Amino acid sequence: MGDLIKFGDVEMIVTKTSSRHKVIDITLTGNTSEQAPKLILSKNNRIVYEVPADVDVNVNVTEKTVIDKSPLFDEESKAGK
Repeated sequence: MGDLIKFGDVEMIVTKTSSRHKVIDITLTGNTSEQAPKLILSKNNRIVYEVPADVDVNVNVTEKTVIDKSPLFDEESKAGK
């Protein structure tokens, strides 16, 4: 929001975002399929997993903003249908 976009001689300022939510992807590595993490707590913006004590776990966290697509620019759906 607030970005200045220029199309030829026309300048526009972005006043509304189409972002709805973010997806946070947490990947644990170092454990095997037999040592799957057990969800202990998911409350108050906190997630706790339990894994066996002999496992060296590496954590990778990625964040992605999910944007709702306009039917005018979405190739999968056609406007007017």
